[in-house]
Amino acid sequence: MKQLAIGGVLGVAGRLEAGHNRPNTDRQRDEAGAESRDEKRQVTSVGEARDAVVRIATERTGGEYGDEPIPVVGSGFVIDASGIVVTNSHVVTGVDSLELFVGREQTSPTAIVLGASECADLAVLGIAGEGYTALTWDDDEPERGLDVWALGFPNGESYATTDGSISGTTETANRWIAVDSEIEHTARLRGGHSGGPLVTADGRAVGVNYAVSNPFTPVDETEQFAIGATVASTVVEEVRTGAATSSIGIHGTAVPADDCFPAGIHVLAVASNSPASDVTIQPGDVLTAIANTHVGEGGTVREYCTVLDVHDPADGLPVQVYRSGILLTGTLDGRPLEPVLGRPASAHARTGDPYTAYTTITDETGTIWTDVPTEWTDRNYQRTDLGPTLIAAPDIERFQETLEAPGLLILRSSALEYETDRIFDELRYQDCPVTKLDPYDDGLYRGDSRLSTGCGDTRSASFFVVAEPRDQSFALVVSVQLAAERDRTALERILASLHHREDGHPRLLPAEARAVF
Repeated sequence: MKQLAIGGVLGVAGRLEAGHNRPNTDRQRDEAGAESRDEKRQVTSVGEARDAVVRIATERTGGEYGDEPIPVVGSGFVIDASGIVVTNSHVVTGVDSLELFVGREQTSPTAIVLGASECADLAVLGIAGEGYTALTWDDDEPERGLDVWALGFPNGESYATTDGSISGTTETANRWIAVDSEIEHTARLRGGHSGGPLVTADGRAVGVNYAVSNPFTPVDETEQFAIGATVASTVVEEVRTGAATSSIGIHGTAVPADDCFPAGIHVLAVASNSPASDVTIQPGDVLTAIANTHVGEGGTVREYCTVLDVHDPADGLPVQVYRSGILLTGTLDGRPLEPVLGRPASAHARTGDPYTAYTTITDETGTIWTDVPTEWTDRNYQRTDLGPTLIAAPDIERFQETLEAPGLLILRSSALEYETDRIFDELRYQDCPVTKLDPYDDGLYRGDSRLSTGCGDTRSASFFVVAEPRDQSFALVVSVQLAAERDRTALERILASLHHREDGHPRLLPAEARAVF
């Protein structure tokens, strides 16, 4: 498993001035052409590259890491004499302070983050001053066996050079990045190397170092990784020309479903004044869906990065977040996150210990997916005339015949022919009071919901949803019986992880039956 090659804790991608005044980057860009062509400032060897490598020292407080300042160290390098620096997005953005030391200098120039790409784990910085020694990109695709050197500040203080060779290049999507040019090499990386250059013998930057497979194993058992120059040079050009970059202002890692979280992007930090901070996403959240797309499947950022590639965060993208057992939804146009279910529906008083483990289950067609408590071992998957169904409970018979056992029923249908109210009438127990809740919208599905409580002498409750995805191609009917307080948390987890895969079903749901608001 790859580990980010950073000292301290993880950072975020975003747009933050980091406590400094903004340098005159417009003037720098105007003067960049003349300075960039100054051959005396261009590097031609590994030794000369030393003056272009940047030591980065930052601090981060708040959020998941507590209130005490935590140091974060990394590396970077100048790629234009006008003061343009490249590093990893997880090193520099979303921090409270930012200091950069170029080459052998002991004084930090004023610096800001000009832009970032979360999915490429790259950030571009502007620093005050001019006439810096700069590296140039190696335009050639690196060949296997090419000699390379990793440059940077592995312990945050001392400069180091390690040598190795290219093991291979590939397109990749892992927990942090999704790029079409990742380089594997054997030049040893350690904490603090993140963002430093991987250079050839003539001092040209062939990649940006970002991760190792295991920093604690012997050198010959460790794999080192860099983002290829073809990707990095494109990101830099997009930032310098003002083109949009792939970022909502978070740094996170894709996580598969486990006992604590549903699948999604585990947010490690959030940049201030970013779309993510505007919608009140916080460190520790799990972003489970964005732009009506479930993300994090398979423990990679592939789906998330695809969304960022084709959407502008300013378009008001819906997002779904799982926070401390509560499902929230909002939009990236600044509408703050709000609980999908609210909190007044806890009509039952029994508590019980929380569920300690969850399992991802799917129907027989592989189109409905959700997480349920592992204790719900009695499961049934069938295809009915209306569509595939999924039932899970500790005891399905008791779930279906009484109000005393928790459980879940989901139907996916493209052929419902009656109205929403009638669906709810058929789902609920007769003579049980029913409360109509606010319109249901969890960022993936929109529809109608009901809560049934006060049935007989029990303290159980039943939650019902009839909803559709944005394209209205089918309906989901969800029924969850809550026999204890811990089932309330299970309900939030079920809804947070509920998603579907396309199976080619036509749009058959009659318009009058759609529960969309």
